[in-house]
Amino acid sequence: PLRGYRIVTSWHDYPAAITGRTERPLLKWFARNVKPGETWLDVGAHYGYTAIALSRLVRIQGRVFAFEPMVGTAGYVTQTRQLNNFSQLTVLPLGLAAPETMELRQMPTTRGMVDSTLGESEGFQETIMVARLDWLWPQICGGQEKIHGVKIDVQGMEIEVLKGMSELLKRFGPKLVVELHR
Repeated sequence: PLRGYRIVTSWHDYPAAITGRTERPLLKWFARNVKPGETWLDVGAHYGYTAIALSRLVRIQGRVFAFEPMVGTAGYVTQTRQLNNFSQLTVLPLGLAAPETMELRQMPTTRGMVDSTLGESEGFQETIMVARLDWLWPQICGGQEKIHGVKIDVQGMEIEVLKGMSELLKRFGPKLVVELHR
């Protein structure tokens, strides 16, 4: 579905992105619901597969904010942004949650992503930065506050992410796509 676009990833971490055999139902949903000129948030961007799809659909007149708390993985998304000339894509190396403002957290990681569904003995513990979107958004939106849609895939932190953006959700009523984990 994303033929002709480039992604920087790891064969070990995300082979389905390389072969183009992932997220097909989501990409079809995006094709029906994402419009040129809109602002979308990709919360839990991982290596940027859905950020590519969103950036392609909002086009140059739109905006995509990709939130990826793993700094190394966010760097790969930045390289993907450059390879595809996506000036509409902003990569933010932090996660979203519901602290008062912003804080550091120790979280388990696997395959280039934070995964709160893992136990303390599983995965490597990484220090990540998380912020409340209701607090952060006015500082990063460049005066264009309207949010048209949000994709959330955050490995078990879905409820906390939604709590941290509850005021923006009430205010703008964006389209939501949420992948749920245990």
